[in-house]
Amino acid sequence: MLPDSIVKDSGVVSEFIEPENRGRTKYRAFSRGGIAINDASQGLNVRIWVVEYDEVTGNVSLYPEDGTEADIQYLFTMPDVYTIDLAFDQNMRPMVVYGKASNVEIYWYDTTQLMYVTQVIAIGAWPALIMDDVRQEAVNSGVADILLFYLLDGDLYMSRQRDRFETPIPLVVGQNFLRFHRCGMMTNNRVGFEILPLPIIPVCSDVKTKAPPITSFCL
Repeated sequence: MLPDSIVKDSGVVSEFIEPENRGRTKYRAFSRGGIAINDASQGLNVRIWVVEYDEVTGNVSLYPEDGTEADIQYLFTMPDVYTIDLAFDQNMRPMVVYGKASNVEIYWYDTTQLMYVTQVIAIGAWPALIMDDVRQEAVNSGVADILLFYLLDGDLYMSRQRDRFETPIPLVVGQNFLRFHRCGMMTNNRVGFEILPLPIIPVCSDVKTKAPPITSFCL
């Protein structure tokens, strides 16, 4: 679980783990997850899953990277999306965050309504979504949380699943950030970011340990 609003600067980052080390494109993102949708029996670190957005049809599809065409699931349709990201909740239900116009929106299973919904979360741009700890003990104990990051007026904000994504938390202000290049867990169990504009400015959440800086590239 990520401590509230604690961010460290570029001297404490490490390497991104798989698949966060790949970065992402506007319409394709990766996340570690369980063996199957709605099946967390083997944990949430079993397979790599892919979410894709078709900018022509507006369809959002989900599938395991090592699967077949028969494994593709179409989650929902949404026009005019410009970026997308993926995470899974503690029960291996997909959460998809996307940018649309000036809004950050999410497709997720709302436990108060007992159904999947699409919901506007905030005014903002270039959202990213991760589970902060996919280790089995963290998921089983309820410590793991889904974190949503986004940019607003050049500042970095976070909201959390345990708050129903309703409470924006400013993390870094005054840096005039443009968009994420990479965002996710690193080998030192910290949540790392690489944020454009150039030069890429790595910042890191205060989870536990420190590590040397990393280098990367921008899209």
